[in-house]
Amino acid sequence: MVHMTDAGELRLRAPTLCDVWTPGVMRAGCRKHPVGAPNLQPPVADCGCGLYAVHPHAPQAVRRLVRGLRHGMVAGVVEAWGRIEVSFAGLRAQYARPVVLFSDRSVCGSVPIYLGELASIYGAEVVEVDGPEGLTAHLRGLNGIPEGTLRELLGDPRQIALVPTRPRRRWARCEQVVESGFRAELLRHDVVNERVPLRPPRDGVELAVEPADGTEPVLQTRAFGLLREVTLAAEGDRVAVWDRRGRVRGGYVTANQRAARAMLRTGTLARAVIVRQSRSRGSGERRAITVLATEVPEVLAEIGPSRLRVTLDPDDPPI
Repeated sequence: MVHMTDAGELRLRAPTLCDVWTPGVMRAGCRKHPVGAPNLQPPVADCGCGLYAVHPHAPQAVRRLVRGLRHGMVAGVVEAWGRIEVSFAGLRAQYARPVVLFSDRSVCGSVPIYLGELASIYGAEVVEVDGPEGLTAHLRGLNGIPEGTLRELLGDPRQIALVPTRPRRRWARCEQVVESGFRAELLRHDVVNERVPLRPPRDGVELAVEPADGTEPVLQTRAFGLLREVTLAAEGDRVAVWDRRGRVRGGYVTANQRAARAMLRTGTLARAVIVRQSRSRGSGERRAITVLATEVPEVLAEIGPSRLRVTLDPDDPPI
C-alpha cells in the first residue's frame, strides 16, 4: 500500500500489520520474540513473522496481484534472502527488497505519478502490464524456486479430504439398500484455502466394487468397512480388491477398471481407501463398496459432529 509519513515522504506499507518498508533492504522483525534472541531470527518456525511473498508460478500469484492493483494497492516483485521458510504457496524471508513495481494499463491507463516516485525511492523498476495476461507473461520469466525443488523439499502439494455425505436409499437388484460414506475433495497447498473436486484420473478415481461369487460374506468383515485401506491387484482382465494385508479377496472392480489398471501398470497408485458402502436396509449386510484409488499419498477424513479432520493411518483407521 502507499503510505505518507508524518514528514510527508512516500513509503510502501504492508496491508496487514501496517509495517512501513524501509528504502533499500527491509529486515523482518518479530513481535513475539525479543530482538537479538539466539536462534530466533525471523522467520521463526512457530511464529508468523517474516516478509511474505508468493511464488511467481503459484496459481494464486496473478490473482492476488490483479486484485491488489484493482483495489489501489502496489503490486510487484521482491528479492528475498537470509533465513527463508518455504511453503507451496510462497515464502517468509528474513530480508527482502522491491525490484519491480507493476502498473496495470487496464486499470490506470498510465503509470501513476506516485509509482514512479516510489520506484526511485526503493531502487525498483516500473513495469507496465496489460491485465492478467501481461502479468502472467512477466511472472513466467522470473527466477523463483522451481516447482521440482519445492516437491523435493515439501512432498506432494495435494491432500485428499473425505467429507461425510448424507445416507440415501436406492433400489439394487430388487432390494432397497442404504448408501453411506464420504465425498472426496482435493486440498491444494499451492493454492491457499483451495478445495476443489477431484480431477480423475490424475488426482483419484472412484472404483465400484462388487463381491465375486461366493465372497459376499467377506464384505461383512471389518477389513472392508468405511475408511479401511485395501489392496488392488490385476488378475487377468480384471482388477481384484483385497484386504490391507492381501490375504482375503473382497471382490472385483466393476467401474473405472481401465483407470485402475493404468495406476497399477505405471506404479502411481499411492492409496486405495473404501469411501462408500451399500447396505441392505432389511438385513444390514454390506452389498457393495466404493474404493477411492489415488496417487496422492496423504488422505484426511472429517469425523464426528465437529468434523474433526484426521489423517488416515493405513494401519489404524478412525472408525
